[in-house]
Amino acid sequence: MLRWFGIAIKVHKPNEYTEDDWNYILDRHFLRDDFRVRSERNSQNRKNLQITHHLGSYLSTGIAPSHIELFYETQSKKGIGDDPTHVVDPHIQEKIDVMRQTLERNPKMSDYELTENVFG
Repeated sequence: MLRWFGIAIKVHKPNEYTEDDWNYILDRHFLRDDFRVRSERNSQNRKNLQITHHLGSYLSTGIAPSHIELFYETQSKKGIGDDPTHVVDPHIQEKIDVMRQTLERNPKMSDYELTENVFG
């Protein structure tokens, strides 16, 4: 597999790199055994995640969002096309609902206390 990967990655050199620079990066990083082992381990770890974020690049308004707002933004997927509806996994929506209910019962609770209370 590594041989096929090496051929494929050499063929798809980004335009920003010269041929020499790209080969240098490949030899010193991407084609090394330790990179392959780490990459495979990280791929497996990502498959095991129960909560993943969907934030992508985030335009900040300069005002820090609450943990509930941040959690919602990072866990929801925006609708497709003209549909602005956010799609949230039911497990995630349950956590968001618990966070809101907990904050309603105790409005003076800090974001950190709230997160600790809901997620343990």
